[in-house]
Amino acid sequence: MCNNKMRRDTVGDLCAKTVFRNRRLLAELFGYLTEEFSGTDPDEIEKCIVCDDDGVPVDFNTELSDPTTGSIRLDTIAEAVVPGTDDRVRIRFNLEMQARTDTQYELTDRAQMYAAMMLATQNKESRGDRKYRNLKRCYSVWVCPRSPEYLDGKCFAYRMRPEQDNDGGPYFGSLMDIVMVYPGESAERVGTSVTDMLSLVFSEGLDNRSCQKILNAKYKIDIDLSSLKRVKMTDWYGEGKEDGIIEERIRKSAEDIVAIMDRYGETLENALAVMKVSDEDREDVLALVKELQSAS
Repeated sequence: MCNNKMRRDTVGDLCAKTVFRNRRLLAELFGYLTEEFSGTDPDEIEKCIVCDDDGVPVDFNTELSDPTTGSIRLDTIAEAVVPGTDDRVRIRFNLEMQARTDTQYELTDRAQMYAAMMLATQNKESRGDRKYRNLKRCYSVWVCPRSPEYLDGKCFAYRMRPEQDNDGGPYFGSLMDIVMVYPGESAERVGTSVTDMLSLVFSEGLDNRSCQKILNAKYKIDIDLSSLKRVKMTDWYGEGKEDGIIEERIRKSAEDIVAIMDRYGETLENALAVMKVSDEDREDVLALVKELQSAS
């Protein structure tokens, strides 16, 4: 059975997604991390982000699937129109919150898979000669707030490049960019940077009120940090792995039930029947469904 702590851990994903859909935060990240918006005033970048009628950045479909390779689920995807392109050129920006860096694989390998899937799934978005003309450049950005001390405050960018100087040859522009960000512990630092900004949002250090005050003064970002910072991510490796597997089953069932109810107007009981939730999991799934609904 999942205990209360594990339920809170699961809601951490939802809190991170909510933070990543903050328009001003996204504008700052685009300015720091993308070639297209480098040096652009964040006020102007905000106008370029694709938003819904309420001015909230659109949360694009984060479950990417392919008949041959299966599916992956991303934390969040945002999109922005590049200025001066008559709405033709856009970038896609995947943001991932990664609690653990001591995984059994290289995180950069997983990041490349995510970026590749973001690119590949555009195949069904256009037809004819437009299929390859307006491919959206894909950024996969990984925020790793709990990392080895030697990585604190560092940011690493990876991009496909020609093997040698291509002077006079065909144009080549990278369509997949990977960025790994290690914010480190928040502190009252002088100056501004992407690691400073994200450390204030995600890391331990200063109290929430101080972090919020600095975020607003330095970056004009207004975020309620209290709900985000009260959650911790589950340890998926070593001790607790079995608990993590159980939690993942609970989390997916709860998320799918909420989606069925919202999308098709089904009752909770019907959604539980569709998902075939076991008696063993029922209590924990119901509790998490309630939390997800109250947090949305």
